Amino acid sequence: MTAVAFHPGTVRSGLDRDSALVTAAKASLIGRRLTRSPEEGAEPIIRIATTDRGKLRDVFYNRLEPEPLRTAATDADLGARLRQRAHELTHALT
Repeated sequence: MTAVAFHPGTVRSGLDRDSALVTAAKASLIGRRLTRSPEEGAEPIIRIATTDRGKLRDVFYNRLEPEPLRTAATDADLGARLRQRAHELTHALT
């Protein structure tokens, strides 16, 4: 299993429909020019799903461009503390 993090950009979807201000901003002429359609927003996940898994390690996709992971994302001690805290909050098995 491979986990990949990505940001699709600002997409005109219904995810923020409870915010009248955001919905109005995205519907404006300027908002429509600055946001992506749902199809365009799906491009990163489609590319990730069709990429060789070996090329997906240690990378974050900002839209369609891979970027190196930031230091915090590779900090093993921070990861262990995060897992411990998640276990404490959820009482999940690790």
